[in-house]
Amino acid sequence: MESRQELMKIISKLEQKRFVYLERFFQNCPEHVIRSIQRLHVPKQHHLLRAGEPCTQVVIVLNGTAIGIDYQSSGTDYVFTDYSGVEILGDYELFGDIPQYRISILAVTACDLLTIPSRAYMEWISKDVNALFMRTRSIMYATVREGPKERKYQFLECGERMVLYLAENYEKSGVRDEYVLLKKQSDLAAQLGFSVRTIQRNIQTLEKAGLITAVAGRIHITREQYERLRKRAEEISGVNE
Repeated sequence: MESRQELMKIISKLEQKRFVYLERFFQNCPEHVIRSIQRLHVPKQHHLLRAGEPCTQVVIVLNGTAIGIDYQSSGTDYVFTDYSGVEILGDYELFGDIPQYRISILAVTACDLLTIPSRAYMEWISKDVNALFMRTRSIMYATVREGPKERKYQFLECGERMVLYLAENYEKSGVRDEYVLLKKQSDLAAQLGFSVRTIQRNIQTLEKAGLITAVAGRIHITREQYERLRKRAEEISGVNE
């Protein structure tokens, strides 16, 4: 990154809320740290960070969606968090003085990133009260709110995970009537942590229950079906809270 002006130009193109957050986050960032920042584009199904690798950089996701995955030796992969929009990843380990990344971050869609070398990031944020406060608040919020949710999520069956996932995606889409999930079944399987065959069986089960409609391998959800999904999602969440 050549200058603060270049950085501001990049983030000014983001949605207003994200721009305001990052503008405030970087407001006291030293020029030499800004010059160490790189902008990258990561294709779909490529890793942003890999578990077990040295913590050499902090990643800021500007656009796109990524997921946190814990690859288990048993062959069962647990998907922890769905990262959409602006997310700062890779500094949990730095704050905890952990030398290697604990989970892998995989791009579900193509992602635009900013990367900051870990040493430069820690040198800056340890002296910047504003930036440190913003990260501390975000980390504490995620720990208190998302930690228990993610642990309980591990024990949900495939159909239950699908209900939560589909209800949430319908809500995020902003559609008023029919929503079509464009994700391939293989991508859905990777994100939810089950085999493609298990995903296919549960699609059939959800369709028989009237919660979705499968058309040419795509999942369609009408407003009426969403209301049923939402009710079922509330029941699942209630049982697991």
